[in-house]
Parts: sequence; structure tokens; C-alpha cells
Amino acid sequence: MASSSGRSLRSRAVGARLRQARLAAGMSPRTVATRVGVPVGVVGGWERGDTLPTAAQAAAYLTEVGVGAGEFVSVTAELLELAERRRERRRWAAPDPPDGTEPSDADTSSIVEASAFLVPEVVRTAEYARAWLTARGTPTSVVEAEVAARLERQEILHRPRPPTLRVLLGEPAVRPGPDLGRAGPAVLAGQLWHLLELVKLPHVRVQVVPTARLAALLAVGDFQLLESERVPPLVRLDLAAGTTVLDGAGRAAPYRLAAERVGGMALSDQESAALLDRRARDLARD
Repeated sequence: MASSSGRSLRSRAVGARLRQARLAAGMSPRTVATRVGVPVGVVGGWERGDTLPTAAQAAAYLTEVGVGAGEFVSVTAELLELAERRRERRRWAAPDPPDGTEPSDADTSSIVEASAFLVPEVVRTAEYARAWLTARGTPTSVVEAEVAARLERQEILHRPRPPTLRVLLGEPAVRPGPDLGRAGPAVLAGQLWHLLELVKLPHVRVQVVPTARLAALLAVGDFQLLESERVPPLVRLDLAAGTTVLDGAGRAAPYRLAAERVGGMALSDQESAALLDRRARDLARD
């Protein structure tokens, strides 16, 4: 996304919001560029809408200019939506590791899911998956098949010897937004109740990453880390150019460290459950 070009109305609008935030902070483009670690010309390109920063770069920019949590979430969500739209216009690339080197459902022993703005697939309800697929324009003829496939993969959590699951969930994911369409609040309430049921299982943890600490998660990006006793670990990354798969202990090590770092900044299991419960009750009353 950092090198994406084309001055659409929406990219120019995002750039204008960045510039306004900088001006309100009384900072020069050079000062922001120095603090974010990019050339001053790159900041100029962002503010004109010629190019888009990555979510991590935007998080650093907004942190430096001292914007409020609401603006922080709004801008980064807008950037991810623009990236999603561009991704759908590109060829989907999903390189897989060599046969026999990917953990199978039968022997996966540990899963870490990190997601800033959406509930990960492995813990989505059918209603959440359906609403998300519909909102992003998935053809109606294939939505139900996609939902069924996602629910089938979730059976891994209910097998006799299930893997441990740790979900690092950005606080924006527990707020209704455009990703779920008009049914968002009701769908999200059901999804949060589902998460509260899942965390009663001894092998499932859900930790919410507060908006104020979201930069740590955005810096590494959404990822899924699968580990097995039989084969090397594997990481799946959802990038602007498609899904990338990294295999091997060396390539997975930074994501294992990132999971511990982000987890250390997240709310505790008990605090996260309390937050999910409050949000679910608030949504149910709306």
C-alpha cells in the first residue's frame, strides 16, 4: 500500500485529513517525516493523495501529530478499506509451502491470530461471516458456500485434542463499522457473545488490544501463526498483493515475538472478557 498510486477522491480525502492533523499540531512536513522515518517527499505524497501510507506508517504519523483515538481509528480503517478495494482488482496470489510441510488440522498444536479491525475467521459466527462477505461484494451465489467452508474449518477447535488458540483482537474490531453492512450492530453483538462462550474453553484466549496501543499491532500487520510438533511453523500474512505464506522457524520467529509483545500490551483475559461483555450489552440495547 505504501507504493500505491492514483489520486482517487478517497485517497485525496485521506491525505487531506493527514495534512489537517499535522497543521493542527503545528508541525512541519519535515519534522513529521523525520519522526516517522521517511523522506519528506513521501509525507508530501501522502498528504496530496498521490500515494498511501501503510497502516503502520499512518499509525506512526497520527501518533506523532497527537490525534485523538476516534480520528486514529477512522483514518487507519479508511486506509485498510482502500487497500482491500485495490487488492480485489489485483490477481490473488496465495503461494503454499511444499507438500507435507504445512501443519494439518490433525496435528496443529497452536494457533495465534492477530487482527486489528476484523474478528478472525477461526472464531467468526456464520452471521458475521455472511455479513462481511456480503458487505465486501461477494456474489450472493457463493456466499453460503464460503460461510459453510469457514465454519467447517472452525471444527479444529472442537476436536478431541484441540490446539491452543490465542486471539489478539484490535479494539476497533469490537465496534460496528461498514465492514458488516447495515446489520452490523446486531451481527457484532452476536459475535461478541460467541467470543465470550469460546473463552470459557480452557484452550482459547482472547485479548483485546486497546486503540491507544494499536500501533504495536499495526506495525506488524494481521497474521496467523500455526505451529505443529510435526512440521516447521507457518505464518500467513494478508498483504495488499495477496496472501503470503512464510514457513520455517526462522521466518516465523519475528511473529512469535510480535505476538508476545502485542499480547503484553493488550488487556488481560479477564479485562478483555469484561470489555466484550460491555460492548455486547451496549449493542443489544441499541
